[in-house]
Amino acid sequence: MSVLLVVAVVAATLPWTAIRRPGGVDPADDRSGASTGRWRLGTGRVAAAGSRGRADDGPARRTAWRRRAASSADADPALLLDLVAVALAAGAAVPAALATVGAAWPGPDGQALVRAARALELGAPWDVAWPQVGTAVRETARALEPAWTAGASPVPLLRAAADRQRSRRRAAVRAAAGRLGVQLVVPLGVCYLPAFVLVGLVPVVVSLASGLLR
Repeated sequence: MSVLLVVAVVAATLPWTAIRRPGGVDPADDRSGASTGRWRLGTGRVAAAGSRGRADDGPARRTAWRRRAASSADADPALLLDLVAVALAAGAAVPAALATVGAAWPGPDGQALVRAARALELGAPWDVAWPQVGTAVRETARALEPAWTAGASPVPLLRAAADRQRSRRRAAVRAAAGRLGVQLVVPLGVCYLPAFVLVGLVPVVVSLASGLLR
């Protein structure tokens, strides 16, 4: 019975496989070709939309990078001092160096540098050009003040200020490491002292006590 069923199924499918459209194109092949064309068209549209999405995300990514850089740059006054020193060493005047570094420095500190540069170019006094600035900009203004008011060379002043900032940072790191070592003494003692007593002293006491009892 099973053999007859197999033969019937094969015989029923043979006439349909032999049918071809004029020109030797099978209807199933035609449908598969059309679906393939539609799939390629849809893939192209998806790829184009993805490329447009990546292009649209460019400004957003740059803005996010600037925000992250601003949050990390606020904590590094030494880097800002070094950049201003490089601009001055290249031959730029103090306002031009501040404006150039401020345009490249992200966040409020960069805007403060640009404002200070414009105020100095307009003839404002040194103290008036630096209102309500951050730590990094304040250190830069403090290092540049003798150069602007007394005519001293600005590059050595900026480099010395950057070295002082890095020395303070290293000293703070060493002090924090020392405090951490002191703070870890008690927890380590609480953890290791019972283990030392149980593993090192208790077996010795037990063996001595058993020897004496004998």
